[in-house]
Amino acid sequence: MKRNKNDEREHDEHERDERENDKHEHEGHKHVCPPIAEGACVPVSLGSKPKQSRRRKLDNLLANTRVPSALGASFFHLTRRYLAGKKPANVIEQRAFSKLRRLSPELQRVLSCALESFDSLSSGERDRLFTSDLLGNVDQPIEIAQLTQAFVRELVQNVGNQLFNDPGCATEEHPGQVRTPPFPGGEFPPSPVVVFRIKGSANPYFPSTPYAGRV
Repeated sequence: MKRNKNDEREHDEHERDERENDKHEHEGHKHVCPPIAEGACVPVSLGSKPKQSRRRKLDNLLANTRVPSALGASFFHLTRRYLAGKKPANVIEQRAFSKLRRLSPELQRVLSCALESFDSLSSGERDRLFTSDLLGNVDQPIEIAQLTQAFVRELVQNVGNQLFNDPGCATEEHPGQVRTPPFPGGEFPPSPVVVFRIKGSANPYFPSTPYAGRV
């Protein structure tokens, strides 16, 4: 029975997917992004079209991100090591690599395409969106303690951003408001503000008090 061109194309694509899936488990590969909407890695639903360009989505993300993501950086670094065929170096990679190996060939391509999109970002854009400390060499895995510290730091920065509109509020020194004691009154009241440090240098004329401040 003679097959039409569509059947032959589907058969060829199926064979190619099977070959890629068989080879991928123990060696790295270069996947090509699927021929879908420009700049996207996930196919659009039938009957619909992208509402925003990739550049516009990225600009919106940059404008609304004040704290770099530790988990996002960890994901892309782990993905890079997996696609490069590296052996898992810790419990996190063991579990993640096991899950990734079970992905279908189509999702394997989406994963690789996502990494290519990540690599296409400028260094400035990556640093604003992802914790740069975790984006090391592909041969260097992220240690669990390293990821934990980065994630805790991200949480603290997010709390500072949400409560005080300043990601560094809880971890960085900032000039405080003037704190004065209850006004004592009298004909010649003392100075209500006691300064004990000016630009990092202690002021010998004013001892440190509960109301002292820095200039």
